Amino acid sequence: GGDFAGFDGSQFSDFFQGLFGGAGRRGGAGFQGGAQVNLEDLLGGLGGAGQGRRFVQNVEGELQVTLEEAFSGSDEVINVDGKRLSLRVPAGTRDGARLRLAGQGPGGGDVLLTIRVLEDARFDLDGDDLTTSVDVPAPVAALGGDVTVQTLSGRGNLSVPPGSSGGRRMRLRGQGWPRRDGTRGDLYVRLNVTVPATLSDEQKELYRKLRDLG
Repeated sequence: GGDFAGFDGSQFSDFFQGLFGGAGRRGGAGFQGGAQVNLEDLLGGLGGAGQGRRFVQNVEGELQVTLEEAFSGSDEVINVDGKRLSLRVPAGTRDGARLRLAGQGPGGGDVLLTIRVLEDARFDLDGDDLTTSVDVPAPVAALGGDVTVQTLSGRGNLSVPPGSSGGRRMRLRGQGWPRRDGTRGDLYVRLNVTVPATLSDEQKELYRKLRDLG
């Protein structure tokens, strides 16, 4: 409501820079602070009417979880500005997902977390589908049989058809990544045909016969 005639905007900018220019990382490693202030409150404070008001600050950070934790969901505890906060990572969380803890930051601001899902050497995630591999003994690949496959939710049984070769892909329906509608993608299993590193005399003889028959 005052008269701003002759006001130099650059001086006002310099004032803000002096007030917030030193603001940097807060709340520990991985969190970025950014002060937020209402201009009306600030001007009122300069005039003496806004004394006692507090600045609300949001903080941002990253939270690393394993692929299994992202798949099943996990309970986590983080430290923000000396305060321990508990949160739940929902099942089926994707890399890059954002979680907001409203009002839990300094001065009642929000804590904004970006989820980073760590790579898992056993599984590849492509959309809603997972891919893994399983070792299949040569006799099972030739004659058919069951093998046990490790999944993110436990173990599954895979029936290998007779005459399967290495590199063949098979599908376990509904063993992939959780979807929002409660369904799940599929798990694709790549067959890795193996032979024993060492053979008994009997095994050697059997393999010789197979070689000669071939």
